[in-house]
Amino acid sequence: QGTTDVIITGNIINGVGQRGITSQTGVGNARITISGNIINGGGTATAQGIFVDNSTSVIVVDNQVSNFLDHGIYTGAASSGTIINGNEVTGCISGIRVLGNHSIISNNTCFLNNTTGIEVTTNYGSITNNTCRDNALTTTSYGLVFSGGSQTTINGNSVYDTRTTKLQNLFNIVVAYIFVFFFNMFYPILSINMGGTGALTNSVVANNISA
Repeated sequence: QGTTDVIITGNIINGVGQRGITSQTGVGNARITISGNIINGGGTATAQGIFVDNSTSVIVVDNQVSNFLDHGIYTGAASSGTIINGNEVTGCISGIRVLGNHSIISNNTCFLNNTTGIEVTTNYGSITNNTCRDNALTTTSYGLVFSGGSQTTINGNSVYDTRTTKLQNLFNIVVAYIFVFFFNMFYPILSINMGGTGALTNSVVANNISA
């Protein structure tokens, strides 16, 4: 609790009952690096592979997370300034779920998760160069979801489904203000490549490819 400047790296964690690695406390952690770990929930772990909340400036990089009955990587609303980069998440209920502000989500690969690949609710965030493929067991789920926030950029992501069943819808936005969305690629179509249920205000949507 109240831990700062800690590196958690190179561990192999198998068969946990709930969470794999946690950075959470009522006091607040800062500058925690979680890198290069292999975390497998074995299909029975009932919580998240990596859980971050009540923490600032946490770096989650180059981890492999699989087979959790919850989000593979999760950051709560009380976290801020989290960097999630270069991780691989597969076989979880959902891949990456981000709620904290000032979050950077980049270069991650989420595939064969049961629902969403990546879902983000953030202000002042960045979602760039991620790959979401072959997620969703039903046609109600999306590869990439922006579920609210402002002043966030979504750029250069690839979202697609190679399976014959094509269960993964590709992108959904709920509501956003000062939102920049460009140079993303979505293919092939199921029923919704790019859709939404809310309003965009003072936003730019440009140069995306939907096939």
